[in-house]
Amino acid sequence: MPMPSPPNKEYRIYFELLWHTGGSQTDIANLRAEDIDWNTRRLFYARQKLKSSGQGNACLVIGKALESVLKQLPSEGPLFPHLRELKESKRSNYFWTKRVKAGLPDGIVLHSYRYGWAERAQTAGMPEREAMAHLGHGSKAVHRAYARSADRVTMPLEWYESQSTKPTVTISL
Repeated sequence: MPMPSPPNKEYRIYFELLWHTGGSQTDIANLRAEDIDWNTRRLFYARQKLKSSGQGNACLVIGKALESVLKQLPSEGPLFPHLRELKESKRSNYFWTKRVKAGLPDGIVLHSYRYGWAERAQTAGMPEREAMAHLGHGSKAVHRAYARSADRVTMPLEWYESQSTKPTVTISL
């Protein structure tokens, strides 16, 4: 018996979660409510692609935007019960159909969420090593390929100083 199609709401929230996390389509489809620690405001999951190497565990801090998306999902068990059962190609085909219907240009695919996240992080001035860790990239070359279309932006020094818990030393001359 064929599996019923996932509800549109499940896809909509799934796409939002891809936008906010930059996660791979399979990693996000397989998330469970138990992967969320609301006490520490962390989202944990093992990268499926890197499972065999024992690397690639993701730990993301849950900000306000991500929280608003996560709060729409089940409080126990799989977050996307229908989508997790589908093959990657089925999820990609659904995205392709919606992209065409929306009139978006060719070349935008489901994996574009990861590229887009890398570009947004670089444009926002996120340190490269932090963005690499977030996406599970072990290579600067791979990460730079993902962020290639973004402007390279850095935050002003005073922003970093305001974030530091260490006192600033000033020297009077």
